[in-house]
Amino acid sequence: MNFIHRGGRACGFSRNRYSESMVIEIQDETLRGLELTQPQALLDLAVGLFTERRVTLGRAAEIARLTQLDFQREIGRRGIPIHYDVEDLQADLRTLAALNDK
Repeated sequence: MNFIHRGGRACGFSRNRYSESMVIEIQDETLRGLELTQPQALLDLAVGLFTERRVTLGRAAEIARLTQLDFQREIGRRGIPIHYDVEDLQADLRTLAALNDK
């Protein structure tokens, strides 16, 4: 598997180097039998990142090239809960209270 920078240089894993775009090259032999399309690979990547709490739901939907609603449906289909904890609820309640005061 090769990671190629926007500038076309191949690079390996690096903790300090991030690019604006990334091409991931996987050999056909590795994918044999998976019947994996590019949209499916993007969706699986987005679901994995979301499940690990590395990205928000909105960012995961963007990676998967789906609307937030369609991404929510997909994670629901897969039995993955939306990350919403007590702090999120408290923040939403504060926002509602502030809006109510206006």
